[in-house]
Amino acid sequence: SSDRLAMEPNNNGHNPILDQDRTIQSINFNGSNKKVELGNNNLTINGELLGTNSDNYFKTNGTGLLIKNIPTSESFQFPVGNTNYNPVTITNNNASSDEFSVKVRDEVLVKGTSGSQVTDPHVNATWDINKTNTNTGSGIDLTFQWESTQEANSISSFALNHYNSSTSDWQIAIGTSATPSGITTKTMTHTDYTGTFSPFAIGDGITPLPIDIISFNAKPNNNVVDLTWTSYSENTNPFNILKSNDGVNWIMIGTLHPNDNNVQYLFTDHKPASINYYQLSQLDQNNVLQYSDIRVVNFNDNTLTVFPNPNNGDFTIQSKRIVQFQICDYTGKVVLVGDNSTPLIKTNLIKGIYFIKISEGDKTTVNKIIVQ
Repeated sequence: SSDRLAMEPNNNGHNPILDQDRTIQSINFNGSNKKVELGNNNLTINGELLGTNSDNYFKTNGTGLLIKNIPTSESFQFPVGNTNYNPVTITNNNASSDEFSVKVRDEVLVKGTSGSQVTDPHVNATWDINKTNTNTGSGIDLTFQWESTQEANSISSFALNHYNSSTSDWQIAIGTSATPSGITTKTMTHTDYTGTFSPFAIGDGITPLPIDIISFNAKPNNNVVDLTWTSYSENTNPFNILKSNDGVNWIMIGTLHPNDNNVQYLFTDHKPASINYYQLSQLDQNNVLQYSDIRVVNFNDNTLTVFPNPNNGDFTIQSKRIVQFQICDYTGKVVLVGDNSTPLIKTNLIKGIYFIKISEGDKTTVNKIIVQ
């Protein structure tokens, strides 16, 4: 049977190797102490996988994928890894079943699947996860597993990162990353992921993976704004301080060169506007320009602010009160209504230009938002 063939070792007594694309009902490793090498072939599972653990799993050592159709509201653990056992459990919260595919690589690269190894704090594994259909509703939940020996450069906090091929950078993934559990073998669950797919990595939750910054803050100080950040990198390229009044159009208001004797930096904006967006950029050691997260300082408490803008469909309405909003497309059709009772407003808007009408008492404002 296909089950038996998939479990047979090769002639040298080494790990079983998948010889072609196969679809099987189930596999029971039954303590065989084998890692089935997928190589460049795909394995589709229609039934159960039994007896999987750190000694018995599918080694994704090529382009081959482990594939499974997951019904709505159900979960499935993909027992995959390479040097280490790095399974991921996927819970399908979409309204219908969908086919998911998974493979793991023993590295995290600046450009997702290419470029140099990232130097930022991270778990040294990239999960390539894809699904056939677009996320809907609450999307999916993911639970990742790794060994503490895979952690690089002293991770201070953990968050799921996703490589955005549209912007060519790593970004903190949509949804919520829980605190990891475990000491030697660790697991972390990320809920309500509604974004696009592949690749994923786990890194320091303060900034996206590529830029060498540990922390970045912007705070008002009387009539000025103090920007402070900490960097551990050996990168000698200067930091560029970027500013915007609308979150769309940016100017550079200063530069600071790294100091070998000081990893903490301070820059003061002496001419802030009512609303200020700040961001740092720096050339990495491959001369690729990388960006930090955006920080916002609003001196006018009565001004309603939507940020970030542009965004990926998720945004925050900055206001001291609960406000109602309507989002319209370019034809004027209302596509979403809601309020800002939760800090992060998550939507399933496709790429495009929209108009958001915000009502606060008898005051109404209309802003343009761009979903990338």
